[in-house]
Parts: sequence; C-alpha cells; structure tokens
Amino acid sequence: LSLLCIDSVELLGNARMLPAGPLREPLGRTLRKADAVVALAPFAMPTTAHAVGSAWCADASAAASSREEGLSMGASDDELRAALTLPASMPLLRAAMVPEMASAASLRGARVVAFSGTARPQRFFASLAALGCSFVRPPLALPDHAPLGDEMMDELRREAHAQGAILATTRKDYVRIAAAQREGVHVLDVRVEWSAEGGAALDRLTTALLSPRRRTARAPRATAASAARGTASARSSWRTRRPASRRRRR
Repeated sequence: LSLLCIDSVELLGNARMLPAGPLREPLGRTLRKADAVVALAPFAMPTTAHAVGSAWCADASAAASSREEGLSMGASDDELRAALTLPASMPLLRAAMVPEMASAASLRGARVVAFSGTARPQRFFASLAALGCSFVRPPLALPDHAPLGDEMMDELRREAHAQGAILATTRKDYVRIAAAQREGVHVLDVRVEWSAEGGAALDRLTTALLSPRRRTARAPRATAASAARGTASARSSWRTRRPASRRRRR
C-alpha cells in the first residue's frame, strides 16, 4: 500500500524538487504510484511570539490542542484536490499529528529549555506551548540535521539547571544526541491520529489489499514471471554448455 503524505498547511511548498524545494521526485510520478493521498495536519502551528524579560512566551490560544482542531487545519478537501490535480478516483484521507499521552504528560505545564534541529522547529515549540509549557529562554531553532555536540548540550543543561527547567526536544533530535548526553532530556513523541472518515477509508484500502481474491489474482503473475526467469536461465545454461559438447564430439 503506497500512501502519499502531504502537509495540509504547507501543501507542496514551492512545488520544486530538492535542493530548490521540498519535493524528492516530480509530483506526477509520485501520484502514479500512490494508492491514496493523506493530508496530515500538525498538532499546533506557531502564532505570535514575543520576549518578556528572560522568558519566551507564545500565544497558544490559536494552537490546536485537540484532535478535531488539528484535523481542521489547512486546506479543505476541494482545495487539496485542486492544488494537487487529484483525479476523482484518488482517495483523500485526513489525519493529524498528536502527542503521545505519556510524553505529553511529562511535559505538560513544565518549565523548559527547548531545542530542535528539524525542518520546522517552530511547530515543535508551538506544540510545547499548546501543552502549557513555559520557556525560560528563547527556544533554540537549529538548521535541519544540525549536529548536537557535547559543548552545546552542556551549555543547555547548565542553563536548564540554573532556571529550574528541563530540556525538551523531538525524537528526531534525541537520536542524534550522544548517548552520554541523553540523560534528563525529555522527548515529545507524536503519533498519527486518523479522522473517522480517514480511518474508515484506510480500512477499506487495507482490506482490499489483503483480500484472498486479490492475493490469488497476483499469484499467477508471479508464477509466470518465475517460469520465464527459469526458462531464460535454462536457455542461457544450454548456450553456455553447447560449445563444450561440440568439442567433445570432435
């Protein structure tokens, strides 16, 4: 099953391929391989932010803090279909990124020193704000895949200790931190939550994919291909041995 995931807010960005844009291959080629398109909404979006003394405050009133708000973010189905030139037969599923309950509980209302080197670090910071976190210093937004060295981690840890705060980052950043530096770093894990309609559509797609009729229909093609390869292999072997047999007859 091939699912094409699209950010329901950013859509295709500038619609250019790397390194000029976010696409990894032409959209038309991707759509030809896709069984469905998934419009994925963020949990929270950055809003107005301003510095007040040594604290960084984010207005999270407009940030999505529930499943329904998250799923309503971004373009409508009609706008998505028009922007992506989707055929009417292409299923369009809705889903949202939401925090895992356990990691959200450990961060909710906490004083944090937040850092992230991802494509959109401000979304992570907005998610923390939506969870009621207070920032004891401006969140550190690093370039995507930026190294998280020992010197930087030591500095952030000292500042968090001095401010009575905890370190907070994403799972993608956490795995790039040296093992010796991971202690005390809190991670906000996220998962995909499907809308009712999106979940039902996904069930239909997977049921069709796993149905006995479809598996049976695929089997003869695989057998025929295997037989063709076996025949080609036998012919190749026969051609290879033939000169030797001629020499023996002489």
